Amino acid sequence: MPVHDEDVHEYGQGFLRLEQPALHFVSLLLADRELVRAYKSGKFPNLAGIAEEHKKSEVIRLAIQIATTYRLIHWSSKSKSSSAIVGRLCQDDSVKQWIDLTMLEACHKIIHAELVAFESRKLPRSYSNFFKPRLHLAGTKGRKSWLAVVDALPFANAAIEPSNAS
Repeated sequence: MPVHDEDVHEYGQGFLRLEQPALHFVSLLLADRELVRAYKSGKFPNLAGIAEEHKKSEVIRLAIQIATTYRLIHWSSKSKSSSAIVGRLCQDDSVKQWIDLTMLEACHKIIHAELVAFESRKLPRSYSNFFKPRLHLAGTKGRKSWLAVVDALPFANAAIEPSNAS
């Protein structure tokens, strides 16, 4: 099948923006406590049902979007961004030895995670739980299991760290 000039589109770094997904990711996690409190009061029954149904999948989707886009930007950048620490990694499932998790490695772990868990806390005087701004990940590399904890705020902040991608 021939390719015509009008069907060719250049792929530019301008398409790879992380500000909005990073802000949305952090906002969902940090606002959850107040939203759960509002839903518990019965003020927003329609929003409460849909929020509980969709918030976990949206946080995971945004984390994957940030991770994949960050990796593309990192790999195509002439000037590599700093190796910001955004969490902790245990390279086996013994949870005895944890090491710092860099932004790039956190992106790898988010993309390859087999399990994602949310840290939550109980709302005082309630049965409702709200998210803490951390993702708990688990997976395997080769035959070795790994565990990771990604702190949402440093992760989102590192995602939009200025770099000289050109």
